[in-house]
Formats: sequence, structure tokens, C-alpha cells
Amino acid sequence: GNFKLEKAVIVRKVTRYEYEKYILKPDLTEDQLKIYINKKGSNYDFLYLRHQEYIKSLLDLENAFEKRGIKYRLVQRYNFRPQLIDWADAIFTCGGDGTFLLAASKIQVPNKPVIGINSDPIRSEGFLCLPRKYSSNIMLTLDKIFKGEFR
Repeated sequence: GNFKLEKAVIVRKVTRYEYEKYILKPDLTEDQLKIYINKKGSNYDFLYLRHQEYIKSLLDLENAFEKRGIKYRLVQRYNFRPQLIDWADAIFTCGGDGTFLLAASKIQVPNKPVIGINSDPIRSEGFLCLPRKYSSNIMLTLDKIFKGEFR
């Protein structure tokens, strides 16, 4: 059709590492945080690695938008506001099904696409997000959108 993608909002999730560090325990040093997380029975190194992988997937998405000349605004899921929805041609979520559902639930108009990028397509297969092939290759997704082959 005649869909134009010039402006997009990226709704990002909060990683478990970020949640622990900035929300639960903002006063701890990194070493204290590591001890705290490991004592709780979680694995700090694993959470930190997953966080780094998530940040990389976010940067991949931003870089793809920049290469395509798409203006974008990156917001944390808690800061996703109606003004941003009005501003954007499309909403992209970077996370999983939870991030997708949160974003989609705030959209009140039928003609505003919500496109879910699974930020961890190797470990998880979301039902609402794009399949692995498209989540792990954003340029392929954008090519399809720009050719009008994306539904």
C-alpha cells in the first residue's frame, strides 16, 4: 500500500540487570550488586551478559533506522506516551511478547502498526514478535516494509 515509514518509536524493555541495578538496588556499587544478585540465587555474570546482548540488539535496530534515514525516538516501556504514538508512523518494540503487548495496549487507532522485534531470537521464539529470520536481520524487515511487501 501507500504506507510511509519516516518516523518510528522504539519501545525498549528494561533488562533484568537494569531492574536489579537501577530499580531494586540503586545505592549498591557494581561489586555489591554482584554479591547481592548471586546471593539471591541468580547469576550476575549471566544477567550482565544478557543485558549486553540486549543493548547490542537495540543498537542494531537504531543503526538500521539511521542507514534508512528513519527518524526515531527510543523510549523505555514506562515512558511510552500517547504523544509519541501520534508522532510516529509505526511503533517498533525491542524485547519480547511482554514489551509488544504493553506497547500495543496503548495504541487506540487501527492504522498504527506495531512491529515486534524479538531481541533474543536465538534463545526465545515469541508469538507476537517477528520470526527469527526478521528479528535477527532488521534491514531485511525494513526492505520488505519499504517495498510494500510487509503485512
